[in-house]
Amino acid sequence: RGFVVYAWFGLHEGLPRSTYKRKGGQTMNKNTVSVLGEEYTIHLLNPEDDAALNRCQGYTDESTHEIVVQRDLRDPNDPVNVSDWGAIRKQTIRHEIVHAFFFESGLGGESDYAQNEELVDWIARQGPKLYRAWAEAGAL
Repeated sequence: RGFVVYAWFGLHEGLPRSTYKRKGGQTMNKNTVSVLGEEYTIHLLNPEDDAALNRCQGYTDESTHEIVVQRDLRDPNDPVNVSDWGAIRKQTIRHEIVHAFFFESGLGGESDYAQNEELVDWIARQGPKLYRAWAEAGAL
């Protein structure tokens, strides 16, 4: 049985995959990323397409190798509305990819730090800066 991680501005709770359904099973803006040799499909969807996105920005399902991230959040009546949703979406994708790396390393639900949202979010936020520093130092 797989483990699903749901994200809401850096806060996750693990829920079984059966707790959500995609409307009509339709996938939009499909993309893939290789995570330690496993292909993960990234889906950019709206809550109408995946009910789980009514309570989170994104999640990773290790059992199906899927990352689902909310496509848009531009509701002026929403208290968590952000002005640069594109930047938040990229950060959320990075965050979910970090979870995928932990899962593929064998550090799923049983690992405290793999489910530590503060650590995962730190890696996702600082990853681009780490990459730039490693490149600058010739350490890639």
